[in-house]
Amino acid sequence: MKIDLNQLTKNELTLYKRALQAILRTGEVQIVFEKVNGEVSVRRGTLQSRLISEKAPAVLTTEDNGQAKRAENMESVRFFDIDKGEFRTFKMDNLVSLGGCKPEDLIKF
Repeated sequence: MKIDLNQLTKNELTLYKRALQAILRTGEVQIVFEKVNGEVSVRRGTLQSRLISEKAPAVLTTEDNGQAKRAENMESVRFFDIDKGEFRTFKMDNLVSLGGCKPEDLIKF
């Protein structure tokens, strides 16, 4: 079941996003989401700095490259794709599972 982000309060949306990010920080996680074209994508991702630096050390040092920080998009989650060696994003409302957990199980407050 997909989560309708429009049904969440601003606080619930923030908690949901932070929960997804916390799971990604635990290590290598399987991410399953539906792409914009309807195709289901299965990725190995992380937000753990140690894993990112092992796979692509230059990514952490060149990520900002002097650009102004943009406002955080509260409808998507950024992750490091272990196989591609670069950062990617997925829309939270297109998430099928994260680390084997379904979105509806993660959002029970």
